[in-house]
Amino acid sequence: MFYNAGSTGAVDMVAIKDNEVYLFDVKSNSSDAATNASGRTKLQKEMGVQYIIFDAKTRKMRLQKHHKE
Repeated sequence: MFYNAGSTGAVDMVAIKDNEVYLFDVKSNSSDAATNASGRTKLQKEMGVQYIIFDAKTRKMRLQKHHKE
């Protein structure tokens, strides 16, 4: 079961494709500012959470590439 409403919790979105589960945290920024994603928490890293960056100005999204840690 998944309950995340608001700006708390390690995960914003759960996706399933080909029996694989993907966990995402959505971060927003504007195209003229640096991403507000300060880095995944220890829990997010352990869970394999990936960031999706949403640009509210252009309405575009991108998947954040994370370093192997």
